[in-house]
Formats: sequence, C-alpha cells, structure tokens
Amino acid sequence: MDVEALERIALVRRLASRLEQQCERVLRTEYGLSWPQFQVLRELSVEKPTMLQQVNDAVYCTRGNLAAIIDRLERDGWLKRFRLQGDRRVVMLGLTEKGARVTEITQELRRRLMEWMGPTWDEAQEIHVHLEALLQDMTDPLGSRVQVEEDDELVAAG
Repeated sequence: MDVEALERIALVRRLASRLEQQCERVLRTEYGLSWPQFQVLRELSVEKPTMLQQVNDAVYCTRGNLAAIIDRLERDGWLKRFRLQGDRRVVMLGLTEKGARVTEITQELRRRLMEWMGPTWDEAQEIHVHLEALLQDMTDPLGSRVQVEEDDELVAAG
C-alpha cells in the first residue's frame, strides 16, 4: 500500500471520528445518551424484541460493557429487559415508549449530518455504498464472491 492510500485511509478515519464526536455531542446534550447507548437502541428498533446475544453481536463491545450500557438504558427508561417464559436463561430486550423515540433521534442525527456535510452529502452517500461493499468483501470474502444460482445443485456437507 502506498503512502497516498494510507493518507486517504487516515482522512476517512479522522472524518468518521469527527462526525461520531459531533453526533455524540448532540446525543449527550439533547437526549442524555452516549454513542454506544444509541447504537443499542438502534439495534433494538430493528429487531423487536431482541435477544441480548443479538445486540452483543451487533454493537461490537464486551459483554461487561454491554451489560453496563443496558443497565443504564433500563434505569433511564429507554428499554425493558425480560426473559422468555419457556427458557428463563434467554434475556430479551425491548424498547419502552421513550426508547421508541430512537427513530426520531436517528432522523435528527441524519438531518444534522446533512447540515454538517453540506454540499458533499450526495457524494458521501455514494462513497458509503462503496465502503459498505468493501467492508462486506473484507468481512466475508467468500460470501461476497460466491453466488448460488437458482439451478445450482446443493449437497449436504460432510
């Protein structure tokens, strides 16, 4: 990798970090949330209700850190924790009425991002698509290249 490529990577990291800091400032001052807390709430807004393990896999933090985040969110009324009736070992999480505001908060952050990035917003969206594809390639290199066609014959492994 050449120096220019490394400089581009560093620039993307700095920009992402600065935008995350700006978003976290809005989250803290207007909603009393940290960035990791917001990530947990967003994950819960997609899957309703959600197993604790699914949230852990999605937000990329240690179990101890996630437990503390969830404790604070529950204490502050953003989410509720419950167990499945048939298997009390499974912890489920769901949004409260207050937590359901996460969609509104997400829209507000998006509006702010558009404002901060101004005329470069459309280009940033295009770059986002390419970066997401690159991340997919790096995360699951075989899955991103191997396509199963409708007429392919599948056999059991092993």
